[in-house]
Order: sequence, then C-alpha cells, then structure tokens
Amino acid sequence: MELPDSKGSEEGKKQPLDLIILLLWSVAAVLGAMALPDGNMVRIILGIPLIIFIPGYSLVAVLWPDKGGISNLERIALSFGLSIVIVSILGLILNFLPSGIILSSILASIFLTQILLTILAYYQRNQLPDSDKFVLDMPALNNLWPEDKTEKTFVLVIVVILVLSSCALAYVLLTPSEGEKYTELYILDSNGTTENYPVNMTINDTATILVGIKCHEYRPVNYRIVIGIENASTVNDYNNWTQTFSFTSTNSVGRDITLDHGWVFEENISFNIPNPGRYKVVWQLFIDGELSDYEVHLWVDVNVA
Repeated sequence: MELPDSKGSEEGKKQPLDLIILLLWSVAAVLGAMALPDGNMVRIILGIPLIIFIPGYSLVAVLWPDKGGISNLERIALSFGLSIVIVSILGLILNFLPSGIILSSILASIFLTQILLTILAYYQRNQLPDSDKFVLDMPALNNLWPEDKTEKTFVLVIVVILVLSSCALAYVLLTPSEGEKYTELYILDSNGTTENYPVNMTINDTATILVGIKCHEYRPVNYRIVIGIENASTVNDYNNWTQTFSFTSTNSVGRDITLDHGWVFEENISFNIPNPGRYKVVWQLFIDGELSDYEVHLWVDVNVA
C-alpha cells in the first residue's frame, strides 16, 4: 500500500493564516473604536493598522496570491502604499455622501472593503495548487531584509516614508475636521415634493405635510419641534403623529426628537383647521431647549365648503 506523501498532506492543510489574522484584527479594531473612548491606547493600537496596512495587504493578496510573484519585503511595502490609495479613495467617496467623513462611516467603509478583499484573496489562492499558494511562514519572515547594506538602507528609507505617510493619513481620518455646524428644517407635500402644498382647504379637509430635520451639528442634538397656527398659546406634546390634529388659534403640537450628526428625521403630520379664514401655519425648531432661528411656514386659506 502506498502511503500518502506527508509533505503533500501537510500542504493540503495549509490555511490562509495571514488573512484570518488580519480579518480578526479588523473586527477587534472596529469593536474597539466603537466601545473605547477617544485617546484610549488600545483603541489607537488596534485602529492604526486597520487604516495604514490591512486594506493594502488584502489587495496585494488578491493581486499576488502565489508565493513567487513578489518578495515578502515588496509585499509589505506595497501593503502600506496601497492602503494609502484605498483609504484615500474611500475618503473621497465619503466626502460626497450625506454622512460625510465621520468615524462611523470611515470604519464601516474600510471594514466592508476589507471583508470583500479577504474573500477575493481567499478565492484567488484556492485557484492555485497548494505548492504555489502564498503562506505566512517564519523562514520567509527571517529572510525579509536584503543582505546588501546599500539595498537595506534604501529599503529602510522607503518603509519609513510609507509608514509615516500612512500614520499621517490615519490621524487625519481618525480625527476629521468639523465643517460648518447647522441644521436643516424643511417641509414637503404628501408626495415628498414642493409642488402640491395644501394651501387651499375647506373646514372638512385634512392636510398632510412631510416634516424633515437633518442634523449637521457634529454632535447629538435634542430638538423640539412645535407646529401650529402662529402665536398659538398652548402646546400639546405627543410622542408620535399617528393621529390627525386640529389646529386653532390657541393650540399647537410639540414633539421631542434626538438626532446625531448626519441623522435625518422625516415623518408626516396630518391636520385640519376647523374655522374658515387665512392662517399662517408655522413649524418652529428648538435646539437643546432654546428657540432657534430655524422656522418654516405655510399660508393656508380655509373655506366653508
């Protein structure tokens, strides 16, 4: 009976240890960034490789799944350089999205990119024979640096430049500068447009308006919105707007809403006005308990029939 080749059997058991380690590190870095406070050393240690090394390494693993394609030193240097490229592109994309460049969007985009690249790298390696697959092993790490002194100095300078550039990029992304702080308050018709506001009603009609608030304050904000006929003397607070409200010159509706930076609140409110006349229906916004300058209004003519 012919026994199986022990070396072939050992190679058949090889696992993508490097990909597994980096994926677990990415999970730990994201959890640490969300759970640990700003400035925590563990959070920084976990987070910096996620930005300056891991995405590039995973892309290199996709492009060069075999162990003979590039040297280990080239693989590491490219990992730093390509991480700068990947994170810069993600930052550019995030800059044009409503959420902007904030910590949560940075973490989500890098982590999702890392998962995708890891899956692709694993697939690429599985297309190769076991003997050709790149694997993380100690002999390869021991022979990382070239023997020639001039070449070693040149490589060291390149690696230092890449590491410093990557750290600078990581710092910029982990501490994004704040832009202009403001809040959006807007109203739309029941179709979500500005074309069919209920400006003409009868005393039997019910009007529906979509109310929107978007926070650009770079912090959690406690809003209070008050809706009713201008100068109404009484405010009745509600937790939701599931019912139809009757607006008179004496009563209005209030509601508390808390939004973090980049969050949006949109909800319909339905109302009627039981008395004929011309009314100014006002949406007023309070921020952290203080009446702000944010206000929108709608002139409504109410007829008997």
